[in-house]
Amino acid sequence: MKKWIDVYDEFARQFDDSIAKSGYIADGKAVPEQIFLSWISHINSLVHIEEQDRVLDAGCGSGIFLKGFGQYSKNIFGCDGSAEQLASALQSVPSAQLVVGDITERVFPDVKFDFIFCNSVFLLLNGFQAATRALDNFREIASPGANIWIGDIPDVSSGLDSNFQRIGNSLNLPIQHYPDSFFFEYCIKHSVKGHRLDQAYKTSNLRNNRYDFLIGIQ
Repeated sequence: MKKWIDVYDEFARQFDDSIAKSGYIADGKAVPEQIFLSWISHINSLVHIEEQDRVLDAGCGSGIFLKGFGQYSKNIFGCDGSAEQLASALQSVPSAQLVVGDITERVFPDVKFDFIFCNSVFLLLNGFQAATRALDNFREIASPGANIWIGDIPDVSSGLDSNFQRIGNSLNLPIQHYPDSFFFEYCIKHSVKGHRLDQAYKTSNLRNNRYDFLIGIQ
């Protein structure tokens, strides 16, 4: 069986969308860039990124979020399983430090991060063990006082929306659902703070049967 990251890489090489090559499409239409910028503004209102903070987008795709975080920090890093995606990201954010890699592995061995952002990636991991490895990796590379944002988590209680179903069908991979108890139990085990964040702040054309989770490192 192929690793999910290899399947994703094959998909990424075929995906062609000028706005969001990583597949951000809602109800058959590419999500406008302004939506992403508004979302990042909301995220920053909660985590307060400083100019010198080291920001990692784990699973950065074509760089749409990297570009937004570059408004707040000069130290932008990204990793993705697809070299094709990273080539697009580098065009979008030439100052970013980018590397091909898996979010379950340490890809910048000498760097600790003040903010780690991982959006629409956990839904593609091979189950809870892989998700735990990713969280362990994030905790290891996080600076004291860092925040870790896990975004677009399919809510196990709400069913699968059509956009996640499209992604699963395109990749021929099952979409992984997570109850928020999975993240809360992880936080308790490792003595870190955890907060579930519902996505009511997003535009009405995006479904609410997904949530974000914010982890604060002590």
